Amino acid sequence: MSTATKTLYETDFVEWADHTAELLRQGKFAEVDLEHLIEEVEGLAESDRHGVRSQMVRLLMHLIKLRIQPEREVTSWRTSIVNHCCPS
Repeated sequence: MSTATKTLYETDFVEWADHTAELLRQGKFAEVDLEHLIEEVEGLAESDRHGVRSQMVRLLMHLIKLRIQPEREVTSWRTSIVNHCCPS
């Protein structure tokens, strides 16, 4: 990994990502900024975990509200439940 690549990661993330993808496509694995690539992959995984957790909490909250407060139901609760249970 060159110093220029590290600097690119720190100064222009989009360009770094494009450059890294191109190096991977070309099979130039020795030139890939592995330290930052690993960081980014881990970050994606954590972001996905957080997103799923957040959606599950919202779904459970709406299901609980419908169960214990059916008289206060609003359309958005049911819409949220349908969208989370049966995505198109």
